[in-house]
Amino acid sequence: MAHEVKNPLAVVWGYASYLLKRPIEEWTPEDLKRSLESIRRNAQHIQAMIEELLDSSRIDSHKVTLSCSRFAANGVVREAAEGLRLQAEDRGLTLRAECPAADVHVFADENRLRQILLNLIVNAIKFTPRGGRIAVRLASEEEGAHFCVEDTGRGLTPEQIQRVFERFYQADTPETRSGLGLGLHIVHGLVTLHEGRVWVESAPGKGSKFHFILPAQPTSRALRTLRN
Repeated sequence: MAHEVKNPLAVVWGYASYLLKRPIEEWTPEDLKRSLESIRRNAQHIQAMIEELLDSSRIDSHKVTLSCSRFAANGVVREAAEGLRLQAEDRGLTLRAECPAADVHVFADENRLRQILLNLIVNAIKFTPRGGRIAVRLASEEEGAHFCVEDTGRGLTPEQIQRVFERFYQADTPETRSGLGLGLHIVHGLVTLHEGRVWVESAPGKGSKFHFILPAQPTSRALRTLRN
């Protein structure tokens, strides 16, 4: 974990030190802008990792409070996919949302549902090679609202599937060297807090399907919370 934080911090430190040592009149506007953009980009990366660490710790210590209501999930699915569409296109990927015409209702914390979807889509973008496809699907089932993020990426071995939701777990691949291994752990924790369930279907070379189901109606535990 220290290694993943150290790399962007070293970039910020290096550029800042260079800016301070070199006389300002020697900088061209283009060089100055490029240096500042690198500092900002790496600082944002550090901030994102810190937020992931805090979120993961709150979930594990049961300090996350959900603000649940019943709403149609279709719009949240489309919004999450659209919000990351340009990022996917920059990686040479196609990203689409597939929702039924009828509303699919869910009883959940809307912001946390959005976070779950974004984490899964970002994970799919990270592990899908150029030319690949990502689909975010929504369906209504008797058990509740069924969400699925499917990719045509490298896929997972049976051993990786068993550990993929563990805190700090990272497969030994080039893509994992820029993260902390917390995104899927947070997904699992948030789905569990909603009294839903999450699982993955995958095989090496065949991509992955990350599924999760959230209740469409308040659960008994949610009703007790609402009464209190």
